[in-house]
Amino acid sequence: MDEKSPYEFDDLVSLMQENFSSIIEKVKGLKILVLDNTTSKIISLVLTHSYLLQNEVLLTLNINSLNLDPGGISVDDGSDRLISGSDPNLRHLKSVFVIEPNVDNVNKLCSELKCPTFKSYHLFFTNKLDEGFLEILARADQFNIVNGVYEYFIDINILHTNLFTINNTPPAININTNNTANMFSLNMADTDKLDIRMMKCVNSLFSVCCLLNQIPTIVYKRNDVISQTLSNKLQMLFNNNNLNLQSILQQYNKYNNKLTGVEGVGCVLLILDRKDDLVVPLMNQWTYRAMIHELIGINNNKVVVDDSEFVLNDQFFNSHIFHEFIHVEEDLNTLISHNKLNTINTVNTVNTSINVGGNTMNTINKVDGVNTTSMVENVLENLPEKNRMINDVMKHVKILHELSKIIQKNKLLDSGLLEQDIATNRRNTLNDVIEYITDKNNSYYEKVRIALLFVLTCNESVKIKKVKDYLIMGKMNELVALVDRASDLIKGKRRMNKEEFTLSTLKDKITKVSLDTQSPYLQFKSNLYTTTYNLIRGKLDTEMYTMVPSAYDLGYTLKHKPASVTHYNNYTNYLTISMTNTNINKSNKSNNMVDGIDLGNNIYSWRSNLWRIL
Repeated sequence: MDEKSPYEFDDLVSLMQENFSSIIEKVKGLKILVLDNTTSKIISLVLTHSYLLQNEVLLTLNINSLNLDPGGISVDDGSDRLISGSDPNLRHLKSVFVIEPNVDNVNKLCSELKCPTFKSYHLFFTNKLDEGFLEILARADQFNIVNGVYEYFIDINILHTNLFTINNTPPAININTNNTANMFSLNMADTDKLDIRMMKCVNSLFSVCCLLNQIPTIVYKRNDVISQTLSNKLQMLFNNNNLNLQSILQQYNKYNNKLTGVEGVGCVLLILDRKDDLVVPLMNQWTYRAMIHELIGINNNKVVVDDSEFVLNDQFFNSHIFHEFIHVEEDLNTLISHNKLNTINTVNTVNTSINVGGNTMNTINKVDGVNTTSMVENVLENLPEKNRMINDVMKHVKILHELSKIIQKNKLLDSGLLEQDIATNRRNTLNDVIEYITDKNNSYYEKVRIALLFVLTCNESVKIKKVKDYLIMGKMNELVALVDRASDLIKGKRRMNKEEFTLSTLKDKITKVSLDTQSPYLQFKSNLYTTTYNLIRGKLDTEMYTMVPSAYDLGYTLKHKPASVTHYNNYTNYLTISMTNTNINKSNKSNNMVDGIDLGNNIYSWRSNLWRIL
């Protein structure tokens, strides 16, 4: 079948750039771009300052600075710095507002429309705008200066071609260390915050589905209350917008009618909870991007090393995101050698051209039949690209050096092998764990991690008690409550899944050890890997997973092989899981191509957010 599948979609970066380009280019002439705190972060990840200038965006302004003395206009230099004292009189310019459709922004817009700063207003909201808000804005537009109101579903932060975050920060939760059975207590205020956060997740997931131009079949794990609630609310949103999605449904039906088997049918949104896999967030990372995030820290694709900030969007980084640390070092050394050779050749070319040019004035200079003038021109044309490559190489040299220092300081090579043995249950690791947590040379955080990994993967209470005894002997009494919490969580999880044990769960346990990598540091496979692998083969256990009933027939069941898969990991998204789809695509030998997008909220490292892991 030559017809393109409607389930295929472009990468997230391209889709987001297309949407922002549509917004910017829709308004012709010089204009002011007005953003809020959220959209300023969103646009900075996909568009450059030069692109905005080329499309006649004169300035950027934060909506929070409107109607304030003395203006608070900011120049779009890639930072959030406000320049006070700028001329607020911009009545001759058009304005383009790209903001979230929330109460605060609508109130600020109403105030602005009653005392306008600009010649005209073009309003672009990043998600569905409530009809009540639209009516309020219409009443506030007393001067008829609003030239258009649009909905663009771009309420997400794009971090890479297949990774984005909602940036929906969890509410602060009180920790009650006196009650190990219930360390986290929620009051009514916390519950309200969770409800608001839930709706933010729902709206953002709806936004990404619209961005991908997909109507997914929502799949979640049975007995998971949070995932079920989120799935039902999201499906209700799709059902209520059925008429607006008719064109997508027609494309699906036309394509599905031409299929002869069960392959390539449907787009699946798989919603998982963070507690489905408590082991993965605690493990060391050994692929490049995940290591940088875990050991140094990445914030909106930016990393700080030795007080220098680097943006991780270069070609070398993008091509080595899922490469193991040692392979990145090897490839960087090769690149350095290649650049040295090119530099030598360039210098020789320039020197030869100068020498020849000095001896043969007023003639066409040639060396071995080659025009030396054109050689110099080529060198000069390629000079900016060479400088960029040199800067990229220096950036990654500093990052790799910093990673190496942290690895050596914390002895991560040793603990990395031990954690793989613990997670895969290849051997009895009790004595090794005890030796590790009692070694004074090992860091405190590494001891915490190893102890928790052992407790989460051990079924024997006697061994767990022995680990706790050694923690107390080592004067690490504060860790005992954390170990008890982990033990209670895993016991509850086992009780919940006791009646759900099937042949497929046994196979999942077997496939925890990777068969597609020789690296001793990447042997363990996450629950997300095994779940997705079964999903794309049409063998997902129907006793453990279920689909949300839909108002329309998408032609998909759990026995079908989906054409595309989208993941949403509730609460946290560790960069470990973002390479899951890459590994599955490599091991998937069928014609079923998986376009997987790893979704999640804020991306956390386990050290700074241990309470969120447990």
